[in-house]
Amino acid sequence: RRRHTRYISVTGVQTCALPILGDVKITDRIASIEGGRGLERTMTFNGKLISWDTCVLLAEAEQINEQPGGGWVIGDREYYLDYAAGAAHRPQIQTRGGRQQLVVRLTNATLNEPLSYRLFW
Repeated sequence: RRRHTRYISVTGVQTCALPILGDVKITDRIASIEGGRGLERTMTFNGKLISWDTCVLLAEAEQINEQPGGGWVIGDREYYLDYAAGAAHRPQIQTRGGRQQLVVRLTNATLNEPLSYRLFW
């Protein structure tokens, strides 16, 4: 069964309250970057993780390439994901079903830190 998420548009900004995952509530804010060249996304988490591995999927493609100095090229230069070098959550590449995924693993130690990144195309 698939869950559908509803978005509310507020002056060019999309906000989203995602379903509760165990004892974790996720709030998602997506805003247009000035000039329309991309999006900035900030997710905040409240609560406590249960024992299994919990990840946030940032991107999925046939190929994801980490760039020197930070950031990732997604697919065949379809878009670029920029991520702050000193962020509490550190993305990792994993492979599932023959496709690469860029994920952030959540831990109770970093749960209260916001997850922010930018997408450029």
